[in-house]
Amino acid sequence: MGDTWRTMSQQQLANFYQLSSDPDAAAWFARDAGFGPVRTACLLNITQDLMLLVVGGCSFEVAQMSLQAALLGRTRPRPAADSDQLSVEQVAAISQHLAGTLFRHFKLYTCVFSTPQGHTKFTVTPLVRARVVETAVIQPFDKALTEEEWQAFHRGREAEREAAVRAEEEQAAAEQAAAAAAAAEAERLAAETRRKEELAKKPASLEEAISHMVTVKLEHEKSVLAGEYKAREEALLVKISALEASAPPGVPPPVVKAK
Repeated sequence: MGDTWRTMSQQQLANFYQLSSDPDAAAWFARDAGFGPVRTACLLNITQDLMLLVVGGCSFEVAQMSLQAALLGRTRPRPAADSDQLSVEQVAAISQHLAGTLFRHFKLYTCVFSTPQGHTKFTVTPLVRARVVETAVIQPFDKALTEEEWQAFHRGREAEREAAVRAEEEQAAAEQAAAAAAAAEAERLAAETRRKEELAKKPASLEEAISHMVTVKLEHEKSVLAGEYKAREEALLVKISALEASAPPGVPPPVVKAK
């Protein structure tokens, strides 16, 4: 995607921005930052690789480490005017931009692009009429089942069989979900431990200093967003409780939309 931009001149790039009404968010950021065609292509390649990781279902930590590696590999103290190299200030600006866009809605992107979507399946089970076979022992007519009782008996057996199959499937799904949740929690705790260790280390080189700066910036943005979401959720719960308490008996409270 980004390689197409390398063939443009600065004037062609300016004409594109003027004619395009809905450009790529990263390209719009590159325009505002004054990037030339080569540096714009570099940024678009970085964001494209990041989105491919999201589509593949990677975790937040993996995406963050991939971005850090991509930015550190292109960071120079004095980069060329228009090249694949980035200055420390440009790296900080790109990190702040992605923290407020892709990483801010990371779970949403992951859910939309990597979670299999559920589909409703309809199956038709043909009605099989039971064949009554006479045996040597014939029950008295007064103890025989009527047609309605016979049908109800078989419907009950079929319902019991379906309930047993459904219970087994639900139990297996619950066990798989519990195992996945435990694995995800273990991975999160391990990533959190590694992140704290990295933040506690004193940078020993320019690359480590840049990596530390990017990590601290992303952690700060993540903490701020988590606090905002928690405050909104608490306010919404208080509002719902107040509406439920003030609603007349038997009348459902009005729907409160999250902002």
